[in-house]
Amino acid sequence: MDEKAQYLLLHKANQLEEAGKLMPAVRLLRQLARLGNVHAQANLGNLLDDKTTPRRPKEAVYWYKRAARRGYATAAYNLAMHYRNQEQPRWQLHWLRIAAGMGDRDAPKEIRKLERVLARR
Repeated sequence: MDEKAQYLLLHKANQLEEAGKLMPAVRLLRQLARLGNVHAQANLGNLLDDKTTPRRPKEAVYWYKRAARRGYATAAYNLAMHYRNQEQPRWQLHWLRIAAGMGDRDAPKEIRKLERVLARR
């Protein structure tokens, strides 16, 4: 599937999500994610982590990691936020550092905040 077709399907998945049609959006994002589309992988992770019922955190982590391994900084940052929500600060810090190394703008500030919190423990 060419890049333009992937973009159009990604846009369609976002429209489905905004309309509250989460499962059709998940199916479409999963299709694109399997093709290696990092935006679809990260978006799928977000849906599975935060919006679907039941939540699917293990699958979300799988897709976040796939996108992060391909250099998508947003996925690494999202993975850090996943671990923050799971109250696992060491893993949160690990993924924030990876996101920062990839150029994520928010990660350095979050690292400093988390390091201050961890230093107080």
